[in-house]
Amino acid sequence: MMTFFSGIKKLCTDGIRAIVNGNEKHYFGALFFTIGDYPAQQAIHGRKESVAANRFCPACDIPVDCALNDYNDACQIIETM
Repeated sequence: MMTFFSGIKKLCTDGIRAIVNGNEKHYFGALFFTIGDYPAQQAIHGRKESVAANRFCPACDIPVDCALNDYNDACQIIETM
């Protein structure tokens, strides 16, 4: 997975150079959308890979019985990253 991420980062920052019809072109790219099962999507987007019915948020380990204020306090750092 890290090879994939480093490749995407290089494409975004350095780009690639290619010869097209005898002219050198410099292309940049980024990853906007991904397709995969739920654990793969969570891993790619930097969140927890697994979730459970008794957890309130897929990004943190807040249980469902937490008050909304507890949830907001716990997730504030994650959501602003």
